Amino acid sequence: MQQNLNEVLQRAFSKTGPSLLNRPSAPFESTPYGGPDELPNSSEGNIPTLNKNTSESALSLYEIKDGKIHIGDNIWIREEVWRKITSTTKDSLFVKEMAVALWGTATLQRRSVSGKECPTNRHSQKPPLTPSKLQVLRVCFSDWLKQKEPERGEREKREKQVGYYISPKIQDIIKKKGKMKMYNMLLFTSVNC
Repeated sequence: MQQNLNEVLQRAFSKTGPSLLNRPSAPFESTPYGGPDELPNSSEGNIPTLNKNTSESALSLYEIKDGKIHIGDNIWIREEVWRKITSTTKDSLFVKEMAVALWGTATLQRRSVSGKECPTNRHSQKPPLTPSKLQVLRVCFSDWLKQKEPERGEREKREKQVGYYISPKIQDIIKKKGKMKMYNMLLFTSVNC
């Protein structure tokens, strides 16, 4: 059954280039996960959970259901978002777009990659990114890199850059929020002449 599913998925994604569906994957348990960092692009719990008493209790990595793809840890993202992310050509774009799909910009601006205290602004420590989602991002990035077929040492080196790519994305989101705030202040401030 897994082979038939992979063949169907392979045909579905053949238009976007190499697929992440080539590798056999370990099944993920269907466990409910919820939290304040849920967003429209990913849905956790919106897919009906499978009965654990049936043989279908495990979800396969990159399984498609109702126009969404399971990317691990019971995290689902829309198929079109996944296609856009996997069609990128740069490591940094893959990681940044995947981070936005997993957490959303509102959550990313309130978080940091590690949760460590900032050395320049010690009074504002932010909570770290959700470890389970960060692990899902790392697995997806690793699978994406394997498609590119770099040497093993090069691939491992690139896999270690995940945090390095997410951190500037968080800073860009914060800067954009600051610019919008300033723009709104200028736009809606009345000047008395």
